[in-house]
Amino acid sequence: MSILLLVGLLSYHRPPDPADRRTGARYWLSWAAIFLVVDVLVALLAHSTVAGIVLLRFMEATALILSTLNVAILMLSRPRSPLMLVYGIAITSFALSSVAFLLGRPWNHMWWLAHVIFASGFFLLSYGVAYAFLTTRSFATIYSREELNARLAHAMARTESALQELQRTNRKLEHLAATDPLTGAANRRHFIERLEAEVARAKSEGAPFSLLALDVDNFKWVNDAYGHQVGDTVLQGFVQACLDAIRPYDGVARVGGEEFMVLLPRTSLDAALAVGERIRAAIASTTFAGEVGRRVSITVSIGISQFGRDGSTIDALLRAADQRLYHAKRQGRNRVAAV
Repeated sequence: MSILLLVGLLSYHRPPDPADRRTGARYWLSWAAIFLVVDVLVALLAHSTVAGIVLLRFMEATALILSTLNVAILMLSRPRSPLMLVYGIAITSFALSSVAFLLGRPWNHMWWLAHVIFASGFFLLSYGVAYAFLTTRSFATIYSREELNARLAHAMARTESALQELQRTNRKLEHLAATDPLTGAANRRHFIERLEAEVARAKSEGAPFSLLALDVDNFKWVNDAYGHQVGDTVLQGFVQACLDAIRPYDGVARVGGEEFMVLLPRTSLDAALAVGERIRAAIASTTFAGEVGRRVSITVSIGISQFGRDGSTIDALLRAADQRLYHAKRQGRNRVAAV
């Protein structure tokens, strides 16, 4: 038993064997066979008339040395688990029982005392094993309640961290699903969802809102003259210029190749016309990066519709804004049309 306890102490804090190995019948049967063989050999030697008292004393001395070694290893390792302290007391009892067996003679009081001490140690050891199993449901893992609480806190922290990472990932996915990957503006689906919510709010509160339909003038010429990479850069700069010209809670969406929409909550037609002129002027006065050493200038045509005046449905508002956009195009581009 002292040898097995020594092996266990030397294996303490080491990673457990793989689960498939620990759960295999061959794994446990091999250790049980070794334990039974050692027990049978010790029993045969203890009752052998050939071995004599000298061999029995040698066996007790060996058990004493091993038990003392176990106690020393346990003290040096300074385990935090109270269960390991229980094991330490049990091992100490085994060492004391070996001393009593060495000093005693069969059937005298010291011999009986040795058995009592050994039984006490064995009881403590059995209690520790049973308590460890009830705590962890495993014979391979021994933790104190403090260690279990620490591991539980660590597991909860990891779970919380994973949950936060999942939430961040979901927010990123939601953002990607709602935005145009090139310009960062809202995509058409997200814009329609927000427009539906704005229509419902306007019907409930009676507050107006306006829509701006924007189209970059002659954008095909930009792509043909400078290439699609420059065209992409121009669109990105165009969206940024629009964002700089509107309020933080207004919205810009890309609904086509060079077609955009701007949602202006709680905005009358006159205020929307002023915003449209501000965007048009900002685009006309901005030059965008082109080829090395060259800048690209563009203009924009804008059509405006207002909730209530031009209808109370999404289709009616979009249709009115598009019609005025085409009117601005026919009037020579680079202008805003509200009628």
